[in-house]
Amino acid sequence: MDDFLTSYRDKLRQEQHRFTEEQLQTVLSAVALLLRRHSTDNRLCSRPTCHNNNENYLEVTDIDKLGFVTQVR
Repeated sequence: MDDFLTSYRDKLRQEQHRFTEEQLQTVLSAVALLLRRHSTDNRLCSRPTCHNNNENYLEVTDIDKLGFVTQVR
């Protein structure tokens, strides 16, 4: 969660977007939910060593001009 929010804040700052902490938490929840929906086993990571709480290790690598997350790692 911290990696996601830190990397997202950095991307937003680069594009001069400002979101409240509540909005940032909503984005994190929505991105994690979308990633799980696209997984066949409802997990963020398919490696055997991964745990179901891997939103802690998500990193935002790209956003669009409106601040929407378009790519995570």
